[in-house]
Amino acid sequence: AVAHARARAAPRTARAAPLLVLEALARGKPKQVAKAPGVVAGAVGALCELIAEPVGAPGGAPPTDGTGAGAEEASNSDEDEDGEIPVPTLAAQALDVLALHLPAKAVLPPAMAFAQAALGAADNPRARRAGCVALLVVAEGCAEPLRAALPAALAIVAAGLRDPLPSVRGQAAFALGQLAEHCQPDMASHIGSALPPVLDLLASAPRGTAAQQACYALEVMCDALDDAGLEAADVLRPHLPSLVPALVGALAGGDAETRHSALGALASAAAAAGSGFAAHAPAVLPALSHFMQAGGEPGSDEIRLRARATEAAGVVAATLGR
Repeated sequence: AVAHARARAAPRTARAAPLLVLEALARGKPKQVAKAPGVVAGAVGALCELIAEPVGAPGGAPPTDGTGAGAEEASNSDEDEDGEIPVPTLAAQALDVLALHLPAKAVLPPAMAFAQAALGAADNPRARRAGCVALLVVAEGCAEPLRAALPAALAIVAAGLRDPLPSVRGQAAFALGQLAEHCQPDMASHIGSALPPVLDLLASAPRGTAAQQACYALEVMCDALDDAGLEAADVLRPHLPSLVPALVGALAGGDAETRHSALGALASAAAAAGSGFAAHAPAVLPALSHFMQAGGEPGSDEIRLRARATEAAGVVAATLGR
C-alpha cells in the first residue's frame, strides 16, 4: 500500500488512499499487521521518507523559495495552496496511528534509525526536519520504550536544536515538548540541560511557528518540573534570568499565536519556580497588564490573550505570597 503512496507522479488522491488503508489496518487488524514479517518496519521507514518528501513534489508540501519567514511558514503548513492536506502531513498522521495501535517495540526502532540518519543530512533540510517530526509523532504511542531510549532521543533533539534553519529547530523543540509530556518522570532530570537551546531558539525567532513550538516546549517542561515537586523546580530557577526576558520579548514582538503560547509558558514557569519567580514579577506583570486591558470582539485574538494574561497574572501573583 505504501509503495503506491510513494509514487510521486501519481495524483494526490491516489497517493493518499493507501495511507488511509494503512491507518485502517493498524486500527482494525493490529495483531495481524504486527505478525507479518518486516511489514511494520517497512511501513514506518516508508512513511518517514514520505514526511521528508522534497518541496514541490506532486502532492507534497507546497513549493517555496526556501528563504524568509514566509517559506518557513509554508514548509510547516498543514494545507497546500488548494486547501488540501499534503502527502507529507498525511504520512505523519499515518505514522502517529501506527505508533498508537501497533507494538511500540516494532515502531520505535525504524523511526529512531530514520531520525538519527536524517539529522545528519547536511544538504537536505527537509530530511532533517522530517527526522524531528518522526520522533515527535511517535512519542505518545512509543512512550514506554522511549523512556529507555531517552539519551538517544535527546541526542536527536539536540542536533535539531542546533540546526541553522528555524523550521528544523522548531520541530526539534516540538519533539522535546512531546518527550517531556509523554516520558515522565524520566525526562525531569534532563530538562535543565534541554532549556538553554530552546531559549536560544526563542531569542533568535521570536515570532512564527518556530517561536510557538519553543513556547510549547517551555510550557510542557515547566509543567513537568512543577509536577515533580519543589526539588525538581530548583532546576528551573537558574534559567529564569534568560527564560523570563525571552518570553516577555515574545509577548512584545510575536504574532497572536506566539503571544498566546508565551503567556502559557510564563504561567507554567511561575508555577514551577514558586517563590523563586517573585524577583521576576516586576518585569512580567506590566506586560501582562497590557494584555489584560485590551478590548476586542468576543472570540477575537485580543479577548483570548486577555483571558490567558489574566490567568498568568494570577499564577505570578500567587508566587509573591509564597
